[in-house]
Amino acid sequence: MNQLVQKIAAADSNLLPQAVKRVTASQDTVLKKLQALVWIVTVIVLCIMMICVSTTMMAVVTERRKEIGLKKALGASNESVVKDFLGEGAMLGVLGGALGAGLGYLFALRVSLSVFSRTVHFLFALVPITILVSALIAVVACLIPVRKTVEIDPALVLRGE
Repeated sequence: MNQLVQKIAAADSNLLPQAVKRVTASQDTVLKKLQALVWIVTVIVLCIMMICVSTTMMAVVTERRKEIGLKKALGASNESVVKDFLGEGAMLGVLGGALGAGLGYLFALRVSLSVFSRTVHFLFALVPITILVSALIAVVACLIPVRKTVEIDPALVLRGE
């Protein structure tokens, strides 16, 4: 190894192994900072997703007040109505998680190729975890709006109040 370094140094004094080490060390620093940035953005996006899902489900509950009142008047239990809405929220979470995993990989690949001229590997084992976490967050975000379905009085809704 020392002979190779000496030959390189003899051929060109500007080419020293220390320079390559500094470049790789700075590249590692950039990669670590980029990874921390991605984690921060992920947490922020998850919080925004919870707010969006909660707001959307609140609008859906408000729109479907008559339908919920009719279901309850026909004998549906509060549990049944809550399960319907939580199931809808979970399904939206699964769809969003799958779509996010695919689009996130494509985005990461594009950034990695343009910035570092390297490809990234897709970890298939993370897809079910991503989908599960996304569905769980969507269900948690639906809890407050779905609680409003329990408060709907069928008699008042069917009378038009």
